[in-house]
Parts: sequence; structure tokens; C-alpha cells
Amino acid sequence: MSEFKHRSIKISPIRKQYPSKFQTQESSLAKEGYVRSPGTKMVLTPKKEADNRYRTGVDPKAQYIKSIRDEGELAAELKLIDDLLSQLKEVYGEEIDFGPRSKVWMAFSDEPVKVSPVILSNSDLVLNTSNSQDLLTYCWLRKYPSIAKSLESYNRGDCPDCQYYLADDDAESRILFSKKKQINKAIVQFEKLTPTKAKQVARLMGLPISDNSTEEFVYNQMDTLLKQPEFEKGDYEGLSTISVFNDIVALTDDRIATKDLVEQAIRHNMYRVGAGGKLMEGNTTIQASKEDFVNFLLEPANQKELLALESRVKAKKINEA
Repeated sequence: MSEFKHRSIKISPIRKQYPSKFQTQESSLAKEGYVRSPGTKMVLTPKKEADNRYRTGVDPKAQYIKSIRDEGELAAELKLIDDLLSQLKEVYGEEIDFGPRSKVWMAFSDEPVKVSPVILSNSDLVLNTSNSQDLLTYCWLRKYPSIAKSLESYNRGDCPDCQYYLADDDAESRILFSKKKQINKAIVQFEKLTPTKAKQVARLMGLPISDNSTEEFVYNQMDTLLKQPEFEKGDYEGLSTISVFNDIVALTDDRIATKDLVEQAIRHNMYRVGAGGKLMEGNTTIQASKEDFVNFLLEPANQKELLALESRVKAKKINEA
């Protein structure tokens, strides 16, 4: 049975604060505890995307799903969609279509099962998910673009123009729980690496690790990085740190070592990355990309070139010491 039975969820107005010298209609309303003029209301129905699909909150192939880069948040969202769909089917029956083009999401259709318009004002709207209509409302309203998914999300600046937020502590807890599990799993996996491999992986994650870096330094650097949701700069800018880490440690030991060797050669200015990602030595193109060079060095016929590069990198380190 779904965990969403007998739960109350609030959609609450965001009580904004303004500087005393900031005189606008919004600031005047805020002083009186209002987010909009008394007696006025906002009427919402499910948002229709550009391709005529409704943003239902229960579509695992929805466009917003593709933009979730954090693995923990993605896992939590897909699990929530699965749970909600299961309860909708349990309440309304297996024959009802809850797909993104279904008339269920048309508030003014003649379907026996359909959403109801939501009216928001200066008060909380309380949804009780044990009620079938409230359950359907919660599904689409939780992903309505002008409603912040939480007060914390609004305070982070995720939806600066939002007037309302979804007060759903359980949903926030599920997302945070899933994120923390992903992070802790990655850290445990990193702890199991040999000191040499740990340095290789850390360098491939873009960290300033040298042969002389202590295990404690490497661990602290990786621990800090893995707790960041995404890379702020570098080759992986904007990507999930956990996803990049998982991709790297899934590689064979030989590929990790070779990728690290090429990375060290670049850091010691033996090679550089030119326009279009080309790997350059001076003005000469070595390979079309770093990855192509790694593939070249891993070919059995090119082991002499691999050994030669290892010797060159080692000599470079000695000269720079």
C-alpha cells in the first residue's frame, strides 16, 4: 500500500520581507501578511508543455526529468512517480489513463475522472492524499512551475518569482535521504581504493593531487568534492560529481592508469588541449582528443609508446622537483 495515504500537504504563501524604504504594492501587502490583494485569487490547472503534453508529476519521461543532474534527486523523483502512479491506479482503477496526453489533466473536459482547478489566495491550501481528488491535485501541483517545491528551494533562489511553495517535509526528506545515500556510497567506495588508485581517480576528478600528496589530503579533497552536487568549473563543469566519480571508478584499472598518465602529461605542460579538444604537443596535433590518445596507448601494438610516455612523465617530475 502506498505511503501517501492519510497525509496532509500544504501549499503555502511565501511571506516575503522587504526593506523599510522599499515602497511598492508588494511590500505594502507583505506588511499586512498578504501575498496578493485581499479578495483576489490565482486559479491554476495543469501546465501544458510546448509539445501539448501535460506536466502531470507522474510522467517518468517528462522533460523536467532530463534536467535533474543529481543522481540522488533523480532516484527519489522516479521512486515518487512510481509510488504516485501505483496509488492513482489503486484509487481510480487500472483502466484510467494517467499519461501526459490524457484528458484526465483537462480540468474542463467531460471525463468522469479529471483534475479540478486549484484556487490559491492568502491562506494555506491543504491537500489530504487520502482523498482521491486531492491525490490527483497533488500529483500535478507539485510540479507546477510557479510553485516552489519547498521554502528552502525558494530561499536558494530556484524560483525567485514564486508566490507559493509546497510544504511537503516528507518529500524533501526523501530527496535528502537519497542524496546522502549516494554520497556515502561513493565515499565508502573511494575508501576501498588503493592509495595509488585513489590518487589516480582524484586527479581524473580534477583535484590538485601529486605523487607527494598524503592519503589524508587526498581523502579530504575527495570527501569535500563528492559532497558538492556538481562541478563548478573544469572539464566537468555543471555535471554531477557523483555521476562522474561512478563513471571513472567503473573503468578498468589499465584505462584509469592510462587516463591519469595523459592527465599528468598535460598538467606538466608536455601536452595541451587545443581548439576542439585536440591534444597538442607544441603546434603538432597528437590525437583528436585525450580519449583518442588513451585508446591509442591502450592498444597492444602501442605499448612502446605507453612506456615511453611513462618514462617522460617520470623524468619531467624529477626535473621539476
